Amino acid sequence: MKTILNRKKALNIFIPKFVNVKTLKINKMTTLNSRLPDELLDKLSEKAKKLDLPKDKLVEIALRIYLKQIDVVENRTLEENASLKIAEEGMKAYLDKLEKDII
Repeated sequence: MKTILNRKKALNIFIPKFVNVKTLKINKMTTLNSRLPDELLDKLSEKAKKLDLPKDKLVEIALRIYLKQIDVVENRTLEENASLKIAEEGMKAYLDKLEKDII
């Protein structure tokens, strides 16, 4: 027996808070043609049916989540690079001071 989740319940379970489902319906849309491996398309079809969502909506949600994760990683990397630069500058100043003290 196949179970189909209630759409609202599915959206609450699987979609992070930063994805505003209400705005997904009102954004201007452009058509995108894409090729997917058969096994990925099969899995997409299966999940979309289980969640009672159109495949294109599930792809849109998944892409929003993925792109948000990339933003988080990029921002984290920028912060880490800034911290590393500060640490390097501090180390250079420390080594310069040591060199002056020794000479």
